Amino acid sequence: MRTSVELFYTGSIQFPPSTRTSLEQALSRNGLDLSPIYDPTFAGLPPTKLLEKRNYSFTYALLADDRTFLELSSSQAPTLLVLCVQHRTPMDEWASYTGPDLQGLSWSVRLALLRSMLQERFTLDQQRFPASSWIWEEPEIPYRYEARLFQVRWLRANIVGASQACRAYAAAENQLQVKDKSEVYAIFEAEASKGWRSFRWIQVVI
Repeated sequence: MRTSVELFYTGSIQFPPSTRTSLEQALSRNGLDLSPIYDPTFAGLPPTKLLEKRNYSFTYALLADDRTFLELSSSQAPTLLVLCVQHRTPMDEWASYTGPDLQGLSWSVRLALLRSMLQERFTLDQQRFPASSWIWEEPEIPYRYEARLFQVRWLRANIVGASQACRAYAAAENQLQVKDKSEVYAIFEAEASKGWRSFRWIQVVI
């Protein structure tokens, strides 16, 4: 079964059509059904800003950046950033909360506390996985429990690794009981830290 994934071109260097075709064909040969998105306004966007600009619409994706272009231009094996997205809401935090009773607090104070706890959760997680960042998607009416905090993690991978990661993320989402993609990411990140050929850990400046 082939895996569908969006491929974003975010490099500040313009990818010629022939270069894009070469990259897309290589990914397609590795079992991916691509939706290439080439928009000049994406140039230089970090992962969280790209997610925001796309209205938080993807849960995993591929990014071809300046490094990808330079590798292709010099006939090296190209690498891409593989993004993995997850989110939580204050209500999710409330459901897993096991601390002192908060029922006596006003809803605004309780919400502020839950938001703070949620941010702390992702901040601590970012210390464990530095190649990650988070961003709030606020509802139309501010300070509501429906606000979502999105976390984006990324790894740099070659064609084989990128295809493998996309298939793994898709499989995690398609299970009857959805598997946490962060568990899948942790496996790839551990392999990357060992210098595994298909994955290379990289810090992206936000």
